[in-house]
Amino acid sequence: MDNITYNDVKEARETYMHLNKEYWQTHEVWHGHWWFLVLSSLATLVIWWIFADKDKSRFPHIFCYGLLCSLASFSLDTTGVLMNFWAYPHKVLFMIPSSVPADLVVIPVSGMLIFQYFPRWKAFIPAAIALSAIFSFIIEPSFIKFDLFMLIKWRHTYSFIGFILLFTALKGILQLIWRQLRNGDSKKSDVPRL
Repeated sequence: MDNITYNDVKEARETYMHLNKEYWQTHEVWHGHWWFLVLSSLATLVIWWIFADKDKSRFPHIFCYGLLCSLASFSLDTTGVLMNFWAYPHKVLFMIPSSVPADLVVIPVSGMLIFQYFPRWKAFIPAAIALSAIFSFIIEPSFIKFDLFMLIKWRHTYSFIGFILLFTALKGILQLIWRQLRNGDSKKSDVPRL
């Protein structure tokens, strides 16, 4: 058995990247799936810009929730792809994971909007359940139908439960952090009560 050297690995990686880029340029960019992913991401950002609360006292907290949503959804999505639970057949950019439009735009923006419009737990939980149902039972099946998403070893019910846990756990974590900040800060009025 031959020993594999660093140069062999480097050459294989460069070949893979070249073939990946070539495939993307030939079969992905400027085609229907690509346009849908790009335009839906841009539309989501426009919707967020229109409806986002730009009040200086609330915006940083809403944005922080969105950043946590994107970090968590990207990490969980990447893990799911690596564990072969699901796959994304199309990419917006050849060098980034396929799930980026959902993980860094659609899920965080949707999460920020429910976080903003339903700040109290009594309203937030039903909103999180409704949004989770939309993602799991409407958007995911539609994406499967149009070849934008593939379930391999996963079910929509798992996604539904996962989205609920994601949205509620992040709100709970932020509340704990802000409570700690309020208790330890002499300027308690700067930290919102959520």
